[in-house]
Amino acid sequence: MINNGMNRRGFLRLLAGAVFIPMLKHLQPFGFGGPSTQDTTSMAARKLIGLLGNRASASVVGRAYLSVRPAEKDARRLVSLLTADRLPLAALLDADAQTLRARVQAALSEDFAQGQTVDVQGWMLSVTESRLCALAALS
Repeated sequence: MINNGMNRRGFLRLLAGAVFIPMLKHLQPFGFGGPSTQDTTSMAARKLIGLLGNRASASVVGRAYLSVRPAEKDARRLVSLLTADRLPLAALLDADAQTLRARVQAALSEDFAQGQTVDVQGWMLSVTESRLCALAALS
Protein backbone atom coordinates (compact mmCIF):
# COMPACT_ATOMS: atom_id res chain seq x y z
CA MET A 1 0.00 0.00 0.00
CA ILE A 2 1.34 3.45 -0.94
CA ASN A 3 1.17 6.06 1.80
CA ASN A 4 0.79 9.53 0.28
CA GLY A 5 0.49 11.25 3.64
CA MET A 6 -3.29 10.89 3.85
CA ASN A 7 -4.52 8.88 6.79
CA ARG A 8 -8.03 8.20 7.97
CA ARG A 9 -8.08 11.27 10.25
CA GLY A 10 -6.85 13.53 7.44
CA PHE A 11 -9.44 12.13 5.07
CA LEU A 12 -12.24 12.75 7.59
CA ARG A 13 -11.08 16.35 8.09
CA LEU A 14 -11.03 16.89 4.34
CA LEU A 15 -14.49 15.38 4.03
CA ALA A 16 -15.85 17.53 6.88
CA GLY A 17 -14.41 20.66 5.25
CA ALA A 18 -15.92 19.74 1.89
CA VAL A 19 -19.34 19.44 3.55
CA PHE A 20 -19.08 22.45 5.89
CA ILE A 21 -17.56 25.11 3.62
CA PRO A 22 -20.49 25.24 1.14
CA MET A 23 -22.83 25.62 4.14
CA LEU A 24 -21.16 28.91 5.15
CA LYS A 25 -23.20 30.79 2.56
CA HIS A 26 -26.39 29.69 4.32
CA LEU A 27 -25.03 30.88 7.68
CA GLN A 28 -24.31 34.44 6.49
CA PRO A 29 -27.72 35.83 7.56
CA PHE A 30 -26.87 34.69 11.09
CA GLY A 31 -23.55 36.54 11.12
CA PHE A 32 -21.31 33.57 10.29
CA GLY A 33 -19.08 33.14 7.30
CA GLY A 34 -19.74 36.46 5.61
CA PRO A 35 -19.28 40.18 5.97
CA SER A 36 -20.69 41.87 9.03
CA THR A 37 -23.94 43.81 8.84
CA GLN A 38 -21.99 47.05 8.98
CA ASP A 39 -19.77 45.95 6.08
CA THR A 40 -22.81 44.86 4.09
CA THR A 41 -24.53 48.18 4.74
CA SER A 42 -21.40 50.10 3.68
CA MET A 43 -21.08 48.05 0.48
CA ALA A 44 -24.75 48.63 -0.33
CA ALA A 45 -24.43 52.36 0.35
CA ARG A 46 -21.41 52.63 -1.96
CA LYS A 47 -23.23 50.79 -4.75
CA LEU A 48 -26.31 52.97 -4.40
CA ILE A 49 -24.35 56.23 -4.26
CA GLY A 50 -22.43 55.10 -7.33
CA LEU A 51 -25.65 55.39 -9.32
CA LEU A 52 -25.83 59.14 -8.78
CA GLY A 53 -24.65 61.30 -11.66
CA ASN A 54 -23.47 64.29 -9.67
CA ARG A 55 -22.75 63.43 -6.07
CA ALA A 56 -22.24 67.05 -4.99
CA SER A 57 -25.68 68.08 -6.28
CA ALA A 58 -27.23 64.95 -4.83
CA SER A 59 -25.73 65.80 -1.43
CA VAL A 60 -27.36 69.25 -1.51
CA VAL A 61 -30.73 67.66 -2.27
CA GLY A 62 -30.07 65.02 0.38
CA ARG A 63 -29.36 67.59 3.09
CA ALA A 64 -32.58 69.42 2.18
CA TYR A 65 -34.50 66.12 2.38
CA LEU A 66 -32.99 65.31 5.77
CA SER A 67 -34.09 68.70 7.08
CA VAL A 68 -37.66 67.65 6.19
CA ARG A 69 -37.21 64.07 7.45
CA PRO A 70 -34.65 64.25 10.28
CA ALA A 71 -35.63 60.78 11.56
CA GLU A 72 -33.90 59.31 8.49
CA LYS A 73 -30.54 60.96 9.24
CA ASP A 74 -28.74 57.61 9.53
CA ALA A 75 -27.00 55.79 6.68
CA ARG A 76 -27.90 52.34 8.01
CA ARG A 77 -31.57 53.32 8.28
CA LEU A 78 -31.57 54.78 4.77
CA VAL A 79 -30.04 51.63 3.28
CA SER A 80 -32.63 49.60 5.16
CA LEU A 81 -35.47 51.76 3.85
CA LEU A 82 -34.12 51.65 0.29
CA THR A 83 -33.69 47.88 0.31
CA ALA A 84 -36.78 46.92 2.31
CA ASP A 85 -39.22 45.98 -0.45
CA ARG A 86 -38.19 46.71 -4.00
CA LEU A 87 -34.40 46.46 -3.74
CA PRO A 88 -33.61 43.48 -1.50
CA LEU A 89 -30.14 43.82 0.01
CA ALA A 90 -28.85 40.47 -1.27
CA ALA A 91 -30.01 41.26 -4.80
CA LEU A 92 -28.51 44.75 -4.58
CA LEU A 93 -25.11 43.41 -3.57
CA ASP A 94 -25.10 40.85 -6.39
CA ALA A 95 -26.45 43.18 -9.09
CA ASP A 96 -24.31 44.80 -11.75
CA ALA A 97 -24.64 48.56 -12.29
CA GLN A 98 -27.05 48.24 -15.23
CA THR A 99 -29.41 45.92 -13.35
CA LEU A 100 -29.25 48.05 -10.23
CA ARG A 101 -29.93 51.22 -12.21
CA ALA A 102 -32.99 49.56 -13.81
CA ARG A 103 -34.30 48.44 -10.41
CA VAL A 104 -33.87 51.91 -8.93
CA GLN A 105 -35.56 53.47 -11.98
CA ALA A 106 -38.49 51.08 -11.52
CA ALA A 107 -38.68 52.04 -7.83
CA LEU A 108 -38.72 55.76 -8.77
CA SER A 109 -41.54 55.19 -11.27
CA GLU A 110 -43.47 53.17 -8.73
CA ASP A 111 -43.03 55.95 -6.13
CA PHE A 112 -44.61 58.49 -8.47
CA ALA A 113 -47.41 56.10 -9.46
CA GLN A 114 -48.24 55.47 -5.80
CA GLY A 115 -47.86 59.10 -4.71
CA GLN A 116 -44.76 58.32 -2.65
CA THR A 117 -43.25 61.76 -3.17
CA VAL A 118 -41.81 64.51 -1.04
CA ASP A 119 -41.52 68.25 -1.59
CA VAL A 120 -37.89 69.27 -1.21
CA GLN A 121 -37.50 73.02 -1.61
CA GLY A 122 -40.26 73.19 -4.21
CA TRP A 123 -39.14 70.11 -6.11
CA MET A 124 -41.44 67.08 -6.13
CA LEU A 125 -39.14 64.07 -5.76
CA SER A 126 -39.76 60.39 -5.28
CA VAL A 127 -39.01 59.10 -1.80
CA THR A 128 -36.49 56.66 -3.28
CA GLU A 129 -34.45 59.31 -5.07
CA SER A 130 -34.64 61.58 -2.02
CA ARG A 131 -33.26 58.80 0.16
CA LEU A 132 -30.48 58.09 -2.34
CA CYS A 133 -29.51 61.75 -2.20
CA ALA A 134 -29.69 61.71 1.60
CA LEU A 135 -27.36 58.71 1.62
CA ALA A 136 -24.89 60.69 -0.49
CA ALA A 137 -25.15 63.61 1.94
CA LEU A 138 -24.32 61.35 4.88
CA SER A 139 -21.40 59.58 3.21
